[in-house]
Amino acid sequence: MKYHNEVSVRSAGKILRETENTVAIDGAIRVLSEFKSRAYHDQILELAGHDNPIIKQSVAYYLGAVDANENADILIGLITDDDFDVISEAVTSFTSRLSLADHKKEKLVLPQLEAAFNRGEEMKVASLLSLLEIFGSESTKPLLLRIYREDDGILNNYGIKDKHGRLIRVIPIDLKTQVLDILKRVSIPEIQEDIIQQIGKVSLELSVKYIIAARNLKLSGLFDALTSLSDELYWQWSGFIVPALIDIDKNRSVKWAFTQLGQQLSLPKLT
Repeated sequence: MKYHNEVSVRSAGKILRETENTVAIDGAIRVLSEFKSRAYHDQILELAGHDNPIIKQSVAYYLGAVDANENADILIGLITDDDFDVISEAVTSFTSRLSLADHKKEKLVLPQLEAAFNRGEEMKVASLLSLLEIFGSESTKPLLLRIYREDDGILNNYGIKDKHGRLIRVIPIDLKTQVLDILKRVSIPEIQEDIIQQIGKVSLELSVKYIIAARNLKLSGLFDALTSLSDELYWQWSGFIVPALIDIDKNRSVKWAFTQLGQQLSLPKLT
């Protein structure tokens, strides 16, 4: 068995040295990943800059499989790639396969996140934020607050195409609510008023995200914000909004609901 493994590793190494065939290289990297072999580690690192996304995806998988903590920066580079499958594999390796401590991962991510935001690279920012959704701590708060305040809060849809130029998926990105999903774990009095103001002001889909954040943070103005929603938003999301109202203040919710029915059916006021 050990001999068979050694032969497989040597064969994979020969492919890496002697061929440019994408399928063969991909298979070789996967074999080395399976055996957690670092025998050709440097050669694989060089392939992180390959033009073919299939190769880069395999490199991302390999770095996680061999627990290459010392090369975590290369994984971050792959996380900011333009190919969705490369990004997805790199995110999985960085968050789930590397044994690097979370605070060290965070320290690597923050400078890259700030640089991408400064350059206006929304897709890359979203990819890096997805890491902080998993292991971000309170120390991320200053940068996240900056992104929240400076982002335009517009939901943008990015089309992902295959190698033939065919649209294969659409990724909706709104940095403001993505940041809010992370910040809602900590105390954020700096933007509580803005969170309430955004409810009903933004699109239906985004309003729900602000409502969830406001519920988690137990913001005092949430009840009034929910009962002031447009009819369109209320009826589309009534199954979500009504339980939220009851959770905030059951008695007040009953009175409010009775008043709404009364307006429709000319019922007497509930006192």
